[in-house]
Amino acid sequence: MKTAAIIITTVGLVFVNASAKTNIVALQPSDAQFQTVVSSIQSELDTSYHVDAIDISKPVKTEDVAARCKKNETKALIIMDRQAIKIAEALQKFDNAFVAMPKFVYMTLLVEVSAKGLSNAAGIRFEVPIYTLVTNFRIISQTEFLKVGIFHRKSYTGAIEEAEKLLSKEQISLNPVCVDCEKNGKTTQSDALSVMRKSFDAMLKEHGADIFLVPADNLVVNNSSLGEFWIGTVKKKNLPVIASLDMLANPSIALAVFTADPDLQQLGAQAANQIMGFFENGTPLGDIGFEPVISIKSTLNESIAKEIGWKLNAGKLGRINKIVK
Repeated sequence: MKTAAIIITTVGLVFVNASAKTNIVALQPSDAQFQTVVSSIQSELDTSYHVDAIDISKPVKTEDVAARCKKNETKALIIMDRQAIKIAEALQKFDNAFVAMPKFVYMTLLVEVSAKGLSNAAGIRFEVPIYTLVTNFRIISQTEFLKVGIFHRKSYTGAIEEAEKLLSKEQISLNPVCVDCEKNGKTTQSDALSVMRKSFDAMLKEHGADIFLVPADNLVVNNSSLGEFWIGTVKKKNLPVIASLDMLANPSIALAVFTADPDLQQLGAQAANQIMGFFENGTPLGDIGFEPVISIKSTLNESIAKEIGWKLNAGKLGRINKIVK
């Protein structure tokens, strides 16, 4: 997943309530993955709901979006990626009616942090949790591992701490290194790469990392770090890399042994359940909160496993959605 995704639904917004339909405006990039999620949401909702999409791949004016919402008697907004968050924040400033909108937010990384400028927000944590990724890889691994190395940005600390507690119960330790803590959020991709280079040997010699986990974060994995560090350094040490980015297991990149992404169809169904729970059951947004993604799709690159000598549990591979030979 390259970026992020958000959904916003509204209850307090009643521009003109003349229609029996619950009209939802979707602010989404033209990216296929976002379209898949929105299509799944629409198909899971009954015919009393209608989703109208606005492509935000090109610049859109706040007043134009507001006017379209008013014209459509909008009861909800579906908003996807960080640009969509900015549009939603602008709508809140443009018209107080948008402040009252409950917002269901879907992001690939740090959804609560990314959506902190939005009022009345709930949603789904789009990225596969660290605990889920690690434990699913252990199930299919015949080779044992006890320590997982991970590079992360400071704002991801909460997710790291949560994962550390859960993994400790599985006798697995997480060895994190923050790539942007020294520069207070002004870290460039080059700065982060430098931190990873300097920290790598210590993570192996002092902490004994058996595998490395790559989060869906372009500060950690990008064009600069992918070839030089992840493939050129980590993989060359015959260390398995697992990731929450399916593309890293593709033969064209050939970095990750195992990846787990959200099942987009099921994510749409999960989102639709939140929307219906709010509108039809009156479930408060505070009770809905930010849920973890429920369903995932996993990929195993068997070729990489053989290349680095990582043994797999053949009897467990049937649980993998996609195997790259």
